[in-house]
Amino acid sequence: MKILTILFPALLGCTAYVLPERGANQNHQLHSRRDTLKKVFAIPMSVIAIPSKSSALDQCRAKSHNCIRTLWHAPEPLSPNEAASTIREVINSYPQGGQAGVDCNGWTITNDSLDKDGRMALEFKSCVGPAALAINLGQPFIDDLKFEMGRDASGHIFVEVKSNSRVGGSDLFVNRKRMLYLGDKLRAKGWDIPPPKYVYEFIYVLNLNMMSTIASPEEENMDSNVSGTKMLQSRDP
Repeated sequence: MKILTILFPALLGCTAYVLPERGANQNHQLHSRRDTLKKVFAIPMSVIAIPSKSSALDQCRAKSHNCIRTLWHAPEPLSPNEAASTIREVINSYPQGGQAGVDCNGWTITNDSLDKDGRMALEFKSCVGPAALAINLGQPFIDDLKFEMGRDASGHIFVEVKSNSRVGGSDLFVNRKRMLYLGDKLRAKGWDIPPPKYVYEFIYVLNLNMMSTIASPEEENMDSNVSGTKMLQSRDP
């Protein structure tokens, strides 16, 4: 697991929460800062980590609002072939006319080598709305969905998943709706499926965690409007 691409931007983004040192409490505050860093680095991997190994799946761009990368765990004692069959079954259940107002123009499997190297890739075509008419010559936007299956140290089967839009700064939650549909189908079959989250949401959680940990008693009593402004700053892409 690599957390550097998520953790360090989050640390940098949280510098706004540390107010200047005040009075004779510098030693106490320095001690508090050290304790804070220990707590941050001790955050459970399940909270902040996006899976990474020698994988063909690239990381999502830092603070991305149109990319989701996550990890699905197959139930035991499912074999690799059975896991691959389940993935195909769930994919084939996805409506070609879309669902939840997304992917209206269908999807296509561009690669299926699950049985060979555990990989699968698909293209999804968006509905044609005002954005597509204005900036994409009336053509649907293309999103990519990729899978890579593997085993952990205990031999349990997992699937790395990445769903992302090729263009645009935001996807209006299209990737999330797609992942929710597929995740619900797999969860009903006993798979362990975490809620799909965009990269910026992981960073936002870390920022809030550090803000609540670093804040001194004086900072905690600051006007709520100021705190709200800081929270908004942490959400900016």
